Amino acid sequence: MREKSRVHGRLLFAANTLLILAGLALLALAAYFTHIHKPLYVRGGLIAFGIGCLALLALRPAIRVLAASVIFGAFAGLYATELTSRALYNDDLPLQREVRQAAFTAGVPYDPRTRLEAILDYRDQGVDAYPPFYPYLLLDAPLKVEGRATIPLGGHSDVFVVACNEGGQYLTYDTDEHGFPNPKGIWGNPIDIAMVGDSNAVGECVPPPDSLAGQLRGAFPSTVTLGAGGHGPIFALASIREYLRQARPKRVLWIYSESHSPQYLNIESHSPFLLRYLDDPAFSQHLVDEQPALDTAITKYVDNGIRDELRAHSWRTTLRNFILLKNVRTLGFEFRARLRPAKPEEFNPQLFERVMGEASKEVSAWGGELTLVYWPDAARYPGIANYTPALRSRHDANRQKVLDVASRLGIKVIDLTTAFPDLPASRAAENSRYFYSFPAHYTPEGYRVVGRVILSALQNQSRSGQ
Repeated sequence: MREKSRVHGRLLFAANTLLILAGLALLALAAYFTHIHKPLYVRGGLIAFGIGCLALLALRPAIRVLAASVIFGAFAGLYATELTSRALYNDDLPLQREVRQAAFTAGVPYDPRTRLEAILDYRDQGVDAYPPFYPYLLLDAPLKVEGRATIPLGGHSDVFVVACNEGGQYLTYDTDEHGFPNPKGIWGNPIDIAMVGDSNAVGECVPPPDSLAGQLRGAFPSTVTLGAGGHGPIFALASIREYLRQARPKRVLWIYSESHSPQYLNIESHSPFLLRYLDDPAFSQHLVDEQPALDTAITKYVDNGIRDELRAHSWRTTLRNFILLKNVRTLGFEFRARLRPAKPEEFNPQLFERVMGEASKEVSAWGGELTLVYWPDAARYPGIANYTPALRSRHDANRQKVLDVASRLGIKVIDLTTAFPDLPASRAAENSRYFYSFPAHYTPEGYRVVGRVILSALQNQSRSGQ
C-alpha cells in the first residue's frame, strides 16, 4: 500500500511539474511571438493555453495526471512531427526538380547551388557579387540615406548581380551607374527607348541577350530598362520621374504584367511614401544625385540580409527553429491556406488610370511617347502551370479594363496576348517552348517571341512616322 502511495506521489509530482513547465513555456513563447510581431490570434492562443495549464494545478490529482498525460502526448507528437518533417519536407525541392527537368529538356547544364552559395563562390573569386535588390521590400520601412527616409528604385551601382535560376543556370548581370541591368556608360548617350516595370522588364530569368532590352538593343542600341522585381504601376511612375525626366527618351515602354500588376498596385496604394509620386507632380527623391549615398545604404542593407541568411543555417538557429516547431507551424499555415484560399486581388482601374494619366503627362512633357505593353500571364493559356477557367476569366476581364484605360488616355498598346497560340489544354505541349511547366517567367524562346513582336510594332510605328 505504501509503495502504491509512493508511485501515486511521484506520478502526481511529475504531472504537476509538466503542467508548470508547459504553462511557463507557452507563456514564454507568447512573449517571444509578441516581440517578433506574430498575429494576435497566435499570441492569444498561446497565452490562453499557458494559463490553462497552470489553472489545472487547482483541480483534483486524477484530473491533473490525465491532463498532463494528454499534454505530454501532444508535445511528443508535435516534436516527432517536427523531426520527421525536417528529414522529409523541404519546400524548395519541388522547384529544384522542376528546374533540373527544364534544364535537361533544354540541354542546359543544371546549377544545383542556392543563390547564396553562388554569391559566396563569386565573392571567393574576388567578384563583388550581390543578390538583386527589391525596392518594394522597403515600403513599410524605408532606408535611411544620410538621415532621410528613402525608397531606392534601383540597386547598387557597378556590381555583379546573381539573380534567379528557372532554366538551369543563374541569370547574372552587371548593374549600370544607377543600379539597373544596363551596359555601363549607356546613360551618357541620347536614350532611344526606356522600359519601366517589374521582373519582366529586367529579363528574369533568362540570359541577358534574350531579355527584352537585350533584343531591342539590336535595332535601338540606346535602350535602357528601369525594371526591378516587384515594381508595380506607382513604382513605374516614380522611375519615370526620377530617371527619365533628365534622359528624355523618345519612347517609354510600360511593361504591364497581367500576373502581378493588379496585386502590386494594391500593395503600393497603401504606402503613403510612394503615393507622394501620384499626389504631388513635383515630388522627387532626387535619386540621380544620391547614388553614392544610396550605394552605401543598399550595400549595408543587403549585407545584413546575407549575414541573416547565413545565421539561419547555423546550429543555434536550427535548434531554435526546432524548439519553436517552425516546420509544424509552416505546414499548418499551408494547410489552412489550402482550406481557405486567399481571395484574388481586385484590379483597381480608377487608380490605375490616375497613375497612367500622370505618367503620360510626364512623358509627353518632354516630347516622348508612352506605350503600354500588355504582358500576359503564362497561366492564361490552357494547360500551362496554374491555369484554371476562373483565372482565365479574371485575366480577360482585367485585360479589357486595362485596354479601356489606355484607350481613354490615348496611350498606344502592344498587346502580347496574341503573341502565343491560344490552344486547348490537349495541345498545351505545343506551348512548352515558351512557358515552363511550373509558375515562372517565360523561357528564353518565350522572351524571343515577345521581343520580335515588340520590335516589329516599334519599327512599324517608326516607318509610319507615328
